[in-house]
Amino acid sequence: MITERVRGLRDAGAPVTLVTVRALFVATIIDQAPEIFDKEYKDGSFFTVSDSYLRKWLGDTLKWSLRRPTNAAQKLPDNWEELCEKSFFRIAHSIKEHDIPACLVVNSDQTQVVYAPGTGLTWAERGAKQVSVVGVEEKRALTVVVSVAADGSLVPWQVIYKGATARSRPDAWARGYKELTEIGCQFVSSESDTYWANQVTMRGLADHVIGPYFEAKKKFLGLPPSQKSIWDMDCWRVHRSKEFN
Repeated sequence: MITERVRGLRDAGAPVTLVTVRALFVATIIDQAPEIFDKEYKDGSFFTVSDSYLRKWLGDTLKWSLRRPTNAAQKLPDNWEELCEKSFFRIAHSIKEHDIPACLVVNSDQTQVVYAPGTGLTWAERGAKQVSVVGVEEKRALTVVVSVAADGSLVPWQVIYKGATARSRPDAWARGYKELTEIGCQFVSSESDTYWANQVTMRGLADHVIGPYFEAKKKFLGLPPSQKSIWDMDCWRVHRSKEFN
C-alpha cells in the first residue's frame, strides 16, 4: 500500500522527498498496522521511520535515486502512444520514399534555462531521463530552442528573452555572443511579457536557423534545393496552427 501511494505521488508529478515518504509511511502504518510501532526488539529498540531506512527503502525496493526535476509535469493525451506510433511511421515512410539523409532529419524542442537555478531534488526512478515535478517553473529564466539532426549534428540554437527590444538581449560584447552568432545561433526577444517561444520566434527559427541549416547541408552534400527534409516538433498549438504552417 505504501509503495502504491509513493508511486502515485511520483506519477502525479508531485515532488517526492524523505518528508513526504515518511508521512506516508507513518500514516499508513498507524491506519493499517499500528502494532508495528509498539513492537520492542531484542535490543530494546523500536521501529522508527528514519532517514537511513527511507533512503535504503527507496533505493532497494523502488530502485529510485535522488534526481533533479527536468521539466514541469503536464498531462499526456489519452492516445499518446498511438500518436507517437503514427508519427514514427510517417517519418520512416518519408525517409524511405524521398531518400532523406540523416543530417536532414532534425528534431527541435524548447527548454527552460533558469538564471539562478535552485537545488530542489526529488526521489524518482533511477536512470530516468525526464523527472517531471509540479511547480518547478521559474519566472527568472530564458528559453533555448535546441535542435539536433539524426546523424548527431547540433543545429544552432535560438535563445529567447522576455521583452520587446534589443535591451532584453545580451550585448554584442557579451562573452561568447560573437562566437555563437557566427555559427548561426540566434538571440531574440519574445516581443511579449514572457520568455516563451511563440508564433514570432518560431517563424524566426524557421527562417533564420532551420532553413539555413538545411540549405547548407544540401549544398555540402551536393543535393538539389528540392531535396526533401524533415523537421520534427511536438504537438504544441503554435506548431499546429495555420499561421505557422
